Amino acid sequence: PNQGFTNELNVKLRASATDPDTTEILKLFFEVRSNADAFVDALPATLCTTETWTTCTNKVWFIVSLSGNFSSSPFTGTANIPGLSTAIGYKWRVRACDDDNACSGWVVFNATTPNFSIDTTAPTLAQVTAVPSPTNDTTPNYTFSSTESGTITYGGDCSSITTAASSGNNTVTFNELAQGVHSNCTIRVTDAAGNPSLVLNVNSFTIGTTPT
Repeated sequence: PNQGFTNELNVKLRASATDPDTTEILKLFFEVRSNADAFVDALPATLCTTETWTTCTNKVWFIVSLSGNFSSSPFTGTANIPGLSTAIGYKWRVRACDDDNACSGWVVFNATTPNFSIDTTAPTLAQVTAVPSPTNDTTPNYTFSSTESGTITYGGDCSSITTAASSGNNTVTFNELAQGVHSNCTIRVTDAAGNPSLVLNVNSFTIGTTPT
């Protein structure tokens, strides 16, 4: 999605174009820039097809169609942009030209905000406040820290209505648990780019006390 995240260093950008003429060869030009850089005003003389982000100096990739009728069914092209860098936001735009060099304007998705950012770093979790043990509370609290926000996944005996974690400390209340020992509860956080943390093992705890 626009302004989203990915953990892929190779991205595919897709666009479609139509032309009122019944027989044309269409070219799609994809310009990709880091968010800190400005788009260029004109197409550069040297364009890229299979080059990586680093080796494509002008940051413009192009795709050429076969000759065809694109008046009603569009030509769709996909540009493969490999070798992107992590922790950087990128923006991109596209334009189409026919074989008479008649060109559309650039379609810009957002000129200031990154269209997508690359994040390959997974959240790191740590226990902050353990579940007390023994306890008579069948819906105990547990506090852990995360270095990133994301979606919480529970494992073992434990679950919770809280499914979103924020960066920093997070306190969750487990759904009602049976009396006895609970030693298999786990928590994992997956960030917006799809990077899962390592599993955090909740401390073993016992609900209910043994009469003396």
